Amino acid sequence: MMPNEIQFLDPKDFAKGILSKIRMPGIAAMQLATAPGSHVAGFVPEAKGVPASVQIFSSSKDAQNQVVARRSFFRCSTVQLHWNKGSNGLLVLAQADVDKTNQSYYGETKLNYLTTDRAFEGIVPLKKDGPVHDVQWSSSGSEFAVVYG
Repeated sequence: MMPNEIQFLDPKDFAKGILSKIRMPGIAAMQLATAPGSHVAGFVPEAKGVPASVQIFSSSKDAQNQVVARRSFFRCSTVQLHWNKGSNGLLVLAQADVDKTNQSYYGETKLNYLTTDRAFEGIVPLKKDGPVHDVQWSSSGSEFAVVYG
């Protein structure tokens, strides 16, 4: 990852240089999907009143600069990105250093879910308010567990 872009290289032959790249101004984090050659997610933090965002791109050379899915967040400084086994679902744990609602000294967390087919892009509804401590996909990738509250 270079400033403002994700670069793809061939680990078997670095002499080939950059094979392809995705331009994403302000990118601070990225995560490749678990299925090789499928998708990549990138995170741009909140800046100057513009909300933070996570964007999913196809990893194939032909469709690389096309956004497959996108989610924007206010009050978000960092994220944890978790792909499922099939690489068609992404859990995004959005974190803010400060809780502007003054409900927590430790900041604020929200769990979001995005799918590569855009069937779902939003907050995971949890039965209780409070911080999200951990989230993990099952080995099948069809369900996940979350520790929160």
